[in-house]
Amino acid sequence: MGSIEEKLIVWDEIIPSFTSFNKRENLFHALWINMEDNYLFFDKEFKTLVDEYKNSNHISPIPNEPKNMFNISSIPWIHFDSMSGNNKYSGKTFMPTISMGKYHEENGRLLMPISIKVHHATMDGYHISKFYDELQKQLDKV
Repeated sequence: MGSIEEKLIVWDEIIPSFTSFNKRENLFHALWINMEDNYLFFDKEFKTLVDEYKNSNHISPIPNEPKNMFNISSIPWIHFDSMSGNNKYSGKTFMPTISMGKYHEENGRLLMPISIKVHHATMDGYHISKFYDELQKQLDKV
């Protein structure tokens, strides 16, 4: 869901915006890519974009950001139990923000914290549980 000119709308499609890290400058920047049903294709495009913009000093180096984006944030240096943060869209968006932390192995399984921040006007615990169920199904395929 989103809002245009103060009206609630439902997007036909949403596009992931994800953070990438400039290791030389210790700066994050946001990249985006059209979502594909094929994970392997998406993964290849993701890696190409990250490599192309690895030295970017601009917060949003890809021009013409679509309005139907949702944020995925990665913090691979820490393990966390919950995550919260403000961004330039806070209070103005109904899109979720997904944050991932450092993964570790436990009893032969890889575990990674994933937090989702949503606007309660458009989603509730049921919808969040459906997201986690579908995410686990997709990860089990990889």
